[in-house]
Amino acid sequence: MPTNTRKSSAGLRFKSGNLLLIKLGTAAWEGLGNIISGKLGLKTEEVSVKYADNSTASGEGASSCNITIELAQVNKDVIDRVLEICGSEVKLYYNNGSNGVSTQEIFADKVIFKKDIDWEMKASTHQKINLTGLINPADNGLCVCVPDTDLPDDAKASGLTAVDSNNPYFVILETTD
Repeated sequence: MPTNTRKSSAGLRFKSGNLLLIKLGTAAWEGLGNIISGKLGLKTEEVSVKYADNSTASGEGASSCNITIELAQVNKDVIDRVLEICGSEVKLYYNNGSNGVSTQEIFADKVIFKKDIDWEMKASTHQKINLTGLINPADNGLCVCVPDTDLPDDAKASGLTAVDSNNPYFVILETTD
């Protein structure tokens, strides 16, 4: 992390727009479409405790993670597939891009998209679809990814060593180009 508050040119800057891949059960990875924009929202609830002397304290409570994705290149096959997977738990992989030094990839093991679809159709823009969902926490409380077994064959990250995260929802893998 930079030590000063001035703008740093050393930070990694990634350009998105790649294909979003999902995997349902043991099926093969499949593309849903290219991401125009996306957002992962990791939130922790605040929990208050009231003591016998009426003093209070606050701390971290339960956490949750949601996902919002805007896909381009909408067609009947994409809409049909999205409607089929809504409510089912899928794995998610996304190559978030490269900055010439590193490639950043995102893996989530337990994503459930809701039937909360926003399909925009305008004459002045290409059609796009917005998907929302949630990411369930890993069973052991820490999301883990073994690149050679969990990621698609053309993923940049590789190896049989497990990569974990500081959260139970997703793993960010950064590989030197």
